[in-house]
Amino acid sequence: MSGDRELDVVVFGATGFAGRLVAGYLAGHAPGGVRIGLAGRSQRRLAEVRAGLGAGASAWPLLVADSADPVSLAALARAARVVLTTVGPYRARGLALVAACAEAGTDYADLTGEVLFIRDSIDRFHDAAAASGARIVHCCGFDSVPSDLGVLLLHQAARGDGAGDLLETALVVRAMRGGLSGGTLASMMGQLEEVRASAERRRVVQDPYALSPDRAAEPDLGDEHDLDRARYDAQLRMWTGPWVMAGINTRVVRRSNALQGWAYGRRFRYREVTGFGVGPAAPMLAITASAGTKAAEAGLAFGPSRALLRRLLPAPGQGPGEKTRRTGFFRIQIQTRTSDGLRYLGTIEAQGDPGYAATSVMLGETGLCLALDTGQLPDRAGVLTPATAMGAALATRLRSAGHTLAIQQITQLPGKFPRPGLAGQPWRAARRAFAAGAAKEINKALTGTRSASHHSDGRARSCRGVCCHDCGITIATDGIGLARAVGDDRYSPNRGIPLPWLRHLTGPRVRAAVRRALPSLVRHGLITWRLRTFHHTPQRRAWPQPWCGTSILGRGDLPRKAAGCWSRAGEINWSRPVP
Repeated sequence: MSGDRELDVVVFGATGFAGRLVAGYLAGHAPGGVRIGLAGRSQRRLAEVRAGLGAGASAWPLLVADSADPVSLAALARAARVVLTTVGPYRARGLALVAACAEAGTDYADLTGEVLFIRDSIDRFHDAAAASGARIVHCCGFDSVPSDLGVLLLHQAARGDGAGDLLETALVVRAMRGGLSGGTLASMMGQLEEVRASAERRRVVQDPYALSPDRAAEPDLGDEHDLDRARYDAQLRMWTGPWVMAGINTRVVRRSNALQGWAYGRRFRYREVTGFGVGPAAPMLAITASAGTKAAEAGLAFGPSRALLRRLLPAPGQGPGEKTRRTGFFRIQIQTRTSDGLRYLGTIEAQGDPGYAATSVMLGETGLCLALDTGQLPDRAGVLTPATAMGAALATRLRSAGHTLAIQQITQLPGKFPRPGLAGQPWRAARRAFAAGAAKEINKALTGTRSASHHSDGRARSCRGVCCHDCGITIATDGIGLARAVGDDRYSPNRGIPLPWLRHLTGPRVRAAVRRALPSLVRHGLITWRLRTFHHTPQRRAWPQPWCGTSILGRGDLPRKAAGCWSRAGEINWSRPVP
């Protein structure tokens, strides 16, 4: 890229809603000496925007350019080192600017969330941009900077610890508050109209690897489609629902992995969901939010309702007010497990409306990073992602701007135990997890105990209930893995699981895998065996007291050898893990 340009950064679309916010951020936070310009269709409106930015922006040049005029776009690209564009819908108005920047060797960044636009950009301009040295970086706002940088930082932390590749990785939106703009709605409606009109485009949008540089080389990891309904997630130990930006974010993250030679791992599985916790209201919240998402999609896809929504919702150029932007926020967690069995947790947070206040920071810092941090950027060019174009350099800038991007190694997933009443769905997920039979994953190990009619000292049991019947089974849950998917301390042993359920959940292969794993788990202090008894009355169930029973999954001498702990009657039970 040429270093003798007139300007370092140009904001194209500076008179639009998002463009004004990005220009305002640069006016308040760009270092002295950075040459910034404003571009748009109207000289008069550009001058009005500049006048509202304060004295520091009074000398910023104004460039007139139109997305429908390739000549003006070529002149714009030749004048700047970096072009930041907020002019959408991008598929209708953005490709000409991508072409101009790719030809001129000018770095480019936008706020698109349109899969079809990015796919066209890759197919048509990746080679030209790579040849000219231009970095074409899509999705530099709330979609998809938190996702893309968060996973990159997890990968770097795991690699630094020698923890192996990333495996199951999930982004969970824990909390968010913000508004909606007309430009975002216009982009969504445009892509929905294209998808409805073409089965081929619909297949592209629905493909989890739609943005891959080499689709045929991607691994086959089973079903990786985005969540489209409310469900209890046994791995995350919470109720989850669809996340509206998963359709773009997951594809950007997978492209980052492929562009780096599948550095995250060939078995890297990534998904994004909205988290609703495990409280009594969580299932209803998840179901309501999922239904609302589907209703909104249906409304935008159906002609008459779409026309009505156009009149009721913000028009292009409109967006949330100052108070909404100031009081908004987002809080995201990304959890991953590595091939060596370690777990990491990433936390990404920021104050300000995610789609506008926080996004203006992300795009503004992207422009400054591309213009000023060239010596710290990865040696890549072409149609890239935030992680592959800027990586840790952008993360450092965002931290300095007040965003939180933190990575830590954890021993267990954060959050509360799910309540027993919400444990219907986890059994299916738990069964699938156990069916894999991998001994490394059986820190989720399960053991069952057959209730006896007498205590080990010969006293008859006085307690009653499902867990005390001779034909019953109780599951002694621990504090990790499957136990947290099925319930908390109150789930065991008061609430027994009938024997057919246990047989349905665990087949011979699974029981054998658990038996193989138990000695190692005990040896490393992950679980411990203790003698317990318990009591409850019909009026009030008491929480677990010490009790006794006979191991089912650990029959014979294995428990004795594994635990080194044995009651007088040879009865054992699996208890809470040692911290």
